[in-house]
Amino acid sequence: MDFEGIPIITGVFAACIQEHTFNIDCDEEENLLIFQRCFRYSSPRSRSTVLRWLFVQMREKQRHHREVLGGFASLVLRYADVQFAEDFLMSRQRFRELYDMIGENLEARCYCTKEPVLHKLLLAIWTLSTPESLREVAHRFGYRNRGSAHHVLQKVCRILVQHSELFIAWPARDEYENISAQFSFPSALGALDATYIRLANNPQEEGTSYINRKGFPGVSLQVVCDSNRRIMDASTGWPSSMQDSRIFRKSFIGQHIDMLLDNTDYFLLADGGYTLLPRLMIPYRLDHPLELFEVTYNYLQRHSRQVVERYFALLKLKFRRLKVIDVHNMEYLSDILIACCCLHNFVLDEPFFEPANMNDFLIDHPDDNIEDDDDFGNNVDYRAEIRRDELAGFFMPR
Repeated sequence: MDFEGIPIITGVFAACIQEHTFNIDCDEEENLLIFQRCFRYSSPRSRSTVLRWLFVQMREKQRHHREVLGGFASLVLRYADVQFAEDFLMSRQRFRELYDMIGENLEARCYCTKEPVLHKLLLAIWTLSTPESLREVAHRFGYRNRGSAHHVLQKVCRILVQHSELFIAWPARDEYENISAQFSFPSALGALDATYIRLANNPQEEGTSYINRKGFPGVSLQVVCDSNRRIMDASTGWPSSMQDSRIFRKSFIGQHIDMLLDNTDYFLLADGGYTLLPRLMIPYRLDHPLELFEVTYNYLQRHSRQVVERYFALLKLKFRRLKVIDVHNMEYLSDILIACCCLHNFVLDEPFFEPANMNDFLIDHPDDNIEDDDDFGNNVDYRAEIRRDELAGFFMPR
């Protein structure tokens, strides 16, 4: 190292560092004594130069000698079945099925590390289901930096999204009757709602469009699910400042609902944040005294669509990464959310912890986007009002 122009005492100090005379693991008083001896006659500029050099050398030394644990993925594969299911949301057999479905594509596209594809899939599921930082995940799975772990997660999520039709699909027409029969509300085919996914930071280039009415940045995830919490459609990437009704109109399901339910009596259930439509039933407004049959309609409608609120609660229980996401690329964020929805459907039949009293759990853990206000900004569809009155007529006292 060139010490030209720096006092000799500074060079001596640097030599002491190279010879490990000054060690961060030594006794604090001993280090202080060495520091005082070397700096007693040096100028402020020399001290600043040495301190910068010292910082760089120590940082490079720590990088060079950084320990990597490794072996965690191999250990996981030897877990007992119960422990594996608790940590990775699915049984070992189910995990093998997932590997058979996307493993070949993952091997072809995720070549940044020499780790087996099976281990990369474990890393992705672990990352989505825990709040650990990518640095911690990388260290756990034997990667030297978080960039490699991030690359693996990104590729796995992208592949799941590209094969999402294997996990999320709108039911065939001959399945409508069976799905509707499982709802306690007549002719209901599914429940529609949206939730906020909180972002750690607001995307600066988007201004305040991602700041929602709760005051924090986020994106909206809209889903349609059946009575068993199986997702039939998912749409995300919308700034959380957008109204639910507008998200619905712009989403695939909103633009194709009439075609999908054409020549049938079925419809979707939604809350007051959506617009009343012939294929979308919402509660009666509370801006006037309700008749008994209207009160009964509202109660049963809310009870039936509560299944989607339960879905959001369980999704965020399974995939703790969704509590707060530190992602700046919105396309990548959408991949993460849809990947979680795919995995939810894939492991839906697997045993998973669920609060004994789900109603109390929803009260203690309210969703960020529980919206009961009607969408006053849209024109009333009188055909939809007639349809709703006909449905409410079923609940009139005889």
